Amino acid sequence: MRDNKDQKIKYLRDRLDVLLILSRYQKKFVNEYKKAKREYDVAIIKSKQDHYAEMIKQSSNQSKTVWKIVKNLRDQSSDKKSVTLPSGNIQNIVNKLNTLFVDASSKLTKKITKNKMWHQYEKS
Repeated sequence: MRDNKDQKIKYLRDRLDVLLILSRYQKKFVNEYKKAKREYDVAIIKSKQDHYAEMIKQSSNQSKTVWKIVKNLRDQSSDKKSVTLPSGNIQNIVNKLNTLFVDASSKLTKKITKNKMWHQYEKS
């Protein structure tokens, strides 16, 4: 059952990725993107609720499990990636930022072209 939910969420995410790009270039996809985003958000929330409910249900000490989940969720919110920029020479800082953005865009491009949903909208 969990695999079906994971597959559905992956499908929704892939569809959302494609619609985001299409909506930026063709306005006719904006409403479809908004609907897909709502559907994806609801699926994520439902999946999280089910996951945590199952953890609590299977626990021998439900109160302790609830607090463990709360602690885990709070710790995740502070888990942000950071970039260390070189100090001193402004050109080194500019080069580092430029490299980060170029790498990020090439990674994103690879993800988009591998996305199975992309071909559904290519000819639209």
